[in-house]
Amino acid sequence: MDKILPVEEKYLFRYFYPAFTGNSFEDKPMVLLVGQNSTMKRNFIKFLLRKDAPHLTSDKFMAFIHGDNEKIMYGNSIFFGQSKRFEPLSNIRGGLSYFQCCSVNAPVLENLTIVDTPGILCNDKRSWDCDYSAGLEWLAEQADSIFWFFDNKNMDIPDVFRALSPHSEKIKITISSHGMFIKKNESLLMAITGRIFWKLGKLLDDPIAPSVFYWDECEKLSKPKELFDDVKNEAEKLSETEGVDLLSICEEDEHTVEERKIEYFLLSIVKNTEERKIKAFVKRAELVKTHMLFIDEVMEDFPKLCKMDTEKKVRIKLIEEVYRKIMTEQNTVKKDFLEKTRMQEKLRKLDFKSLPKKKEKELLKKLNSALSEDIPQLMRMLEDSTSKK
Repeated sequence: MDKILPVEEKYLFRYFYPAFTGNSFEDKPMVLLVGQNSTMKRNFIKFLLRKDAPHLTSDKFMAFIHGDNEKIMYGNSIFFGQSKRFEPLSNIRGGLSYFQCCSVNAPVLENLTIVDTPGILCNDKRSWDCDYSAGLEWLAEQADSIFWFFDNKNMDIPDVFRALSPHSEKIKITISSHGMFIKKNESLLMAITGRIFWKLGKLLDDPIAPSVFYWDECEKLSKPKELFDDVKNEAEKLSETEGVDLLSICEEDEHTVEERKIEYFLLSIVKNTEERKIKAFVKRAELVKTHMLFIDEVMEDFPKLCKMDTEKKVRIKLIEEVYRKIMTEQNTVKKDFLEKTRMQEKLRKLDFKSLPKKKEKELLKKLNSALSEDIPQLMRMLEDSTSKK
């Protein structure tokens, strides 16, 4: 509030990048589900909730939260309710109409928030009344993990899913195996997995391949105990660094092994949520500084009166050179900047009179103080808390 937010406001950071909400540090971890139609997201939600997913549609964003009574919420009751977690979506075109929230009395929702996204086909020609990409981008920014669903019939990647590219470290590939795993048809599964990775290689910048879960479409669920309760005792005994010997605790077939892997992963999200939030905060603080330096460079010696429009067009064309200069001086990487064409598009729509005309040295000093003093102290506090646990 004192050292980072003033920079965000002065340099219009939230016009260029997704916004944090006031309760970002108190909110439950969020799991985002994305994928084309018919990739078994509905069955996956049923598995997590241990019951049929109520009011689920294929053309709406749907958040599942915990509540004693099952009910559906729309519009302002979601965005301006008690937590205001999803309030930034109200500023996105069509957000009020295309985002719904459903309270369900399911134990998993006491620890997690689950958000399902509209099923969309590759090269979908429908004219959406909402800004699908902007909504997906904001949700991906807020999510702790992203389950991306594929199957052997839907391995193409719609263009709107490019919004997930900056968040490759959160992505978990979930492949609907259609019984192949149970039938031990592993060679076919590996071929499907390899094809998906080949397509993702064109989209994701991360050299590390995402983890893969094989999800079966059959109706059989694992033992009807509540999610987390049936694995928590075993999880406490297992080393977090050496992995989990799932076969030693599973009494059913390979399908259950995959279910257990998913349960352990979700449990790890809940246990490590404080660490992830602090890391996300650090990443955002560094991004704010990079953005500040970028705007200062663009606005340096910018004319105040005459030839403003001409100079604006010239500087927008030279964005790549500005990126290279900052990368050299600040030891940043290209991934730290907004993609060039998107940045140029946003700058064209922006009135440069709203940007700072001179460098704000005092704000930069406070921001550097947060990065060099306050954040390291936060990390030490986190390490001490983890060691005590």
